[in-house]
Amino acid sequence: MADYYPLLARALEALPDRSPDLRHTVYERARAALIGQLRSLDPPLSEADIEAERVSLDRAIARLEIEHGGQPDPAAREAHPDPSPPAPAADATPAPPPAEPEAKPGLPRAPSLIHHLTLPKKRKS
Repeated sequence: MADYYPLLARALEALPDRSPDLRHTVYERARAALIGQLRSLDPPLSEADIEAERVSLDRAIARLEIEHGGQPDPAAREAHPDPSPPAPAADATPAPPPAEPEAKPGLPRAPSLIHHLTLPKKRKS
């Protein structure tokens, strides 16, 4: 799975106004671009792989919304109400830090979606 957080964070930083409406526009564009790219791959991905990538995107969106003082995006919240991982057991030894996620063959890397996330610039009159 790709890590969509840095990609979305950069897209939000580029916004002239980080209002909830503009943030949600970026999120919807990201969802549409991701699903469109994943469904167009040949050979096709399984629905489980597509869903796993969408969940990864939704978790990044929820994290960004919390950081920006908003509520997690409703689309992400409805599909996955708790984006945080379960707490480790008290007697468990701490796990090593997660390695950089490996992209599955055929899956686009997150940065390939950046051109879909930027909003068109307003023309000066």
